[in-house]
Amino acid sequence: MKDLKVLCKNWGDIDCHPNVSKWRYAKPLKEGEAIPIMPVGEEQKRLDAICEKCESRFFIMDEERCPVCDSIDVERTGGSHDMPGMATAYGFKCNDCEEKFWIYE
Repeated sequence: MKDLKVLCKNWGDIDCHPNVSKWRYAKPLKEGEAIPIMPVGEEQKRLDAICEKCESRFFIMDEERCPVCDSIDVERTGGSHDMPGMATAYGFKCNDCEEKFWIYE
């Protein structure tokens, strides 16, 4: 199962789809309300489909593997992104599905 939302830096932000965003932050429960369980199976596949089409997605991986199609046929794009006090993020592109993503080093 991919669970793309947890790989996205923008998960829960204002541009995140409401059906995906709602799983980012815990909320107080009302008396008698069931404890929410993270989606699995078909519901998770539905959320992944939303994330695949999202225009504000910003996937961050910890390995050279495409977050969308799981291919290892990826290459560095030459782009990088420095964040003060953090590691540098390097841009990658999947040669199979052309998804772009980042890896912090």
